[in-house]
Amino acid sequence: MKLSGNAIIAKTLAVYGDSLTDKDYDALLRKNSVKSAVAYLKGTKRYGRVFAGLDDAFMHRGRIELLLRGDVFDIYARLCDFIPVEKGGFRDFALKRAETESILVALTFASIGAYDQIAVYLPEYYHTSFDYISLAGTKSIRKMTDGFRGTRYYRVLKGIASLNEDGKPDIEEVSRALYADYYKWALSCIGKQFSGSELSELKAALKRQVVLGDLLAKYREKAYFSDEAERLGEKGAADILREINGKFFKNKIEIDKDNLEMAIRRNSYDYYRRRMRMSKNPMMVLFAFFGILETERQNVTTILESIRYSLPPPEIEKLLVI
Repeated sequence: MKLSGNAIIAKTLAVYGDSLTDKDYDALLRKNSVKSAVAYLKGTKRYGRVFAGLDDAFMHRGRIELLLRGDVFDIYARLCDFIPVEKGGFRDFALKRAETESILVALTFASIGAYDQIAVYLPEYYHTSFDYISLAGTKSIRKMTDGFRGTRYYRVLKGIASLNEDGKPDIEEVSRALYADYYKWALSCIGKQFSGSELSELKAALKRQVVLGDLLAKYREKAYFSDEAERLGEKGAADILREINGKFFKNKIEIDKDNLEMAIRRNSYDYYRRRMRMSKNPMMVLFAFFGILETERQNVTTILESIRYSLPPPEIEKLLVI
């Protein structure tokens, strides 16, 4: 059933209303075992269905991670069903991003010779445009690259020299190339499908992701190779921190190397919540909600893993984006 723009927004906001509350987070932080935390989540409207069939014997990290990722994707897919076909191209943004991430996971394991781990992370909650199972069965980087023939990813991967050699591939280079291709695809989609304020809003959201990601990557590089940056007369890590602070935080908070990534995650979360409240563009609302779902997934994963390793509640709270 296809709905009007206002109905799609209302549907998304209704699902958003099931998100974990501050009270839920406080209760989870007081749990002293993964089993008791999962039991609490089973009692919430948001996660009751997700963990309903999870047996105590299968509460290991990999299984919980797959359940949480699958749930985010399921919610996204169900909301996408309400979007008219003519607006369908960009609605695949989460699928394309998930494919990009799965390729990086496979190549990362392959780069260290851990081919047996690729199948463990099989994305069983969606259908890829390539044969992931065959990828998991390869024992060669070259053969893995050839497995993407017939997809847009093959052209990208074939252009990366380290994937066509017998040595260890440069995963950072692969990541940059794949994400550049993802954003090129996304910008092309919205350029064809939207106009006016809808186009401007989506373009701004994508540009924001690109710029933040690029600045964060540059910061990491300069932080590790600051001497080389200064020798070449380039911006150092401190300069990039100031740029991020001015562009995205209006110099309102003190940002340093220890809180940079968390500050960016919280800033992005606040941005998505504002878009959810203010936007009249159904696709923008869906895009923002996906960011919120991903943030909550990361929070739940962080809580469960922190409890598993007996981290004190105050320390766990510092790692959450709420």
